[in-house]
Amino acid sequence: MTHAEKFTVEEYKQAIIKCHGIVNEIARTLGTDRQTVQSRLKHNPELKELVMDERNFINDLSQNVLIRCLEKDSLPAAMFALKTIGGWSENKTFNVNYIDDEEEEYDLSGLTEEEKVILEQLTAKIKPKSPE
Repeated sequence: MTHAEKFTVEEYKQAIIKCHGIVNEIARTLGTDRQTVQSRLKHNPELKELVMDERNFINDLSQNVLIRCLEKDSLPAAMFALKTIGGWSENKTFNVNYIDDEEEEYDLSGLTEEEKVILEQLTAKIKPKSPE
């Protein structure tokens, strides 16, 4: 019996569910090492699929938390969403065209993180001009 086979499929399933598919936590729960768990997952498609199901569940929960934060107008959540989903970066240029019809471009790379946060807060308050 190899070290990976020391535990039953049922023991692995219970650990996977308890640890939400996080391999390091599964190993710790079972009292073994990460490589042993990885080996068992590699050779057992059912267990590997259960790990992926648990990871998808965590992903769904995380997205729901992010949505709730965004609905509460959380600036850090908005910045996180923009960076990870929208591809936004603090080092990109910032276009301003709310003052007049000419669009001006500003380089934000020289701003501190605190100044960028303040700018984002102010930008959120700026509304486009209404068509006359």
